[in-house]
Amino acid sequence: MKHRQEDSTGEEDDLPHGTGVLKKLVAPWAGTKRVACADSYFASGAATQQLLSMGLRFIGVVKTGTKRFPMCALSVLPLDERGEHALYVHTTADGVTDMMAVL
Repeated sequence: MKHRQEDSTGEEDDLPHGTGVLKKLVAPWAGTKRVACADSYFASGAATQQLLSMGLRFIGVVKTGTKRFPMCALSVLPLDERGEHALYVHTTADGVTDMMAVL
């Protein structure tokens, strides 16, 4: 299901429904760099990017079947022992980490 929402130019964006709902819920805190935490209904790569563009931080459980999730890169990382983990980090051109996946 897609959520149609007008952006700042009056154009409509096609967003996953959970992302559109999440944007409306957190709109009062835009620009505050607060952290929004959400379950898998709201969480996605699109939600992360939308909230970053609103001046917010985001923590969410993203299922592996979603777009923009680095499953190909994460699936080849060996985790041999219980409790081991791997990180996949995306940085901006100036070296600032803006997204991270933990496996």
